[in-house]
Amino acid sequence: MELGDAALHFPFAGGPGGTQPEEYRELRAGCPVAPVILPSGDRAWLASRYQDILTVLDDPRFSRDPSRAGAPRLAGGFDASLVKDMIVSMDPPEHTRIRRIVQGAFTPRRIRTWEPRVRAVAERLLDDFAAGPGRTGDLYEGFALPLPIRIISELLGIPDDDAADFRRWTETGLSLTRWTRDEMLAAHREYVDYVGTLIAARRTAGVADDAGEGTGDDEGEADLLDALVSARDQDDRLSEHELVQLVRALISAGHETTATVFTRGLYMLLTHPGQLALLRAEPERLDAAVEEILRYVPPGSGGTPRIATTEIELGGVRVKPNEGVIAPFGAANHDPARFADPDTFDIARVDPPSHIAFGHGPHHCLGVHLARLELRVAFEVVLRRLPDLDLAVPAEELVWSEGLRVLKLQALPVRW
Repeated sequence: MELGDAALHFPFAGGPGGTQPEEYRELRAGCPVAPVILPSGDRAWLASRYQDILTVLDDPRFSRDPSRAGAPRLAGGFDASLVKDMIVSMDPPEHTRIRRIVQGAFTPRRIRTWEPRVRAVAERLLDDFAAGPGRTGDLYEGFALPLPIRIISELLGIPDDDAADFRRWTETGLSLTRWTRDEMLAAHREYVDYVGTLIAARRTAGVADDAGEGTGDDEGEADLLDALVSARDQDDRLSEHELVQLVRALISAGHETTATVFTRGLYMLLTHPGQLALLRAEPERLDAAVEEILRYVPPGSGGTPRIATTEIELGGVRVKPNEGVIAPFGAANHDPARFADPDTFDIARVDPPSHIAFGHGPHHCLGVHLARLELRVAFEVVLRRLPDLDLAVPAEELVWSEGLRVLKLQALPVRW
């Protein structure tokens, strides 16, 4: 089999209710590493088995560098992942160097100190949401999205009043077919200009503080953005372009993941009333429920191609140098060779917690502990305070995204 044999177009449409595409099941059984055509028109291999996907994500012979000669592109228009100095598109040692600079802010110990703040924000947001007229509202716009936006804004020390802008830029950057190349490029440039302005303002504030003109409020000064600017200006561990791209990546990943998973996870609970009743009766199952939600509806597609740097055997196929392989997280998390009855949503699942919702290997999600904290707090607050929560419209009337790298609900109308 060769890449030229590709007939299937990736990504596949989601199944009913945002379930995993049926194609994964079919390919896993008959052609676990199959040639596919990407939205760009380029061809790549698609892995559909858990173990093959782990190999692609972890084996250093598969590169994340999309600038390699002949490497396939995923998106048909402007692809932000191709931008130089993006951490998601780097290999070690450059990737390791940049990740090391920022990872201290996301250790389990540091993230635990954020729990009171996350909880306070969640409670206040739900106060405002539940005060709305008619005891109905869109929980995505009113709670799921602003919660992680406010937390990442505080972590970086940026104004959350700018949320509408960086939300729009992030969604445009996730486009495969929804926006034109010019629209995607314009959004990318606006985003880069915005981050550059943030950094310049922080430098100006730093000079003022050094001159004795600052506020003297030490509590608000040591945020992550200050640390990153210092890594650039004082330690010379980042180039200016690396700094801008890193801040941009942190803003985008810091809100999109949690909002998407929470919304889809709550949808799963509301459409599986037995599971919701079990969680309400036994709230100690919350951590396990979050993990099952992450397994069932992972936040990302894993759709960025990994590029073979040498000829590699994978699932019975010889992947040639500079050919790309797609390693979708959802396919891995629904492999019956790893998870019993994987297409059943079960918060009492006894499988080991080995899903790869946050990836695997060197590019395992940096903000995994923050995302888990936000999800746990969000579900606890909503389920505790809205005991009669239900969908406000039939499930089949909900609108799912199209043409993006992620599958998400455009809104979650509920009543309580």
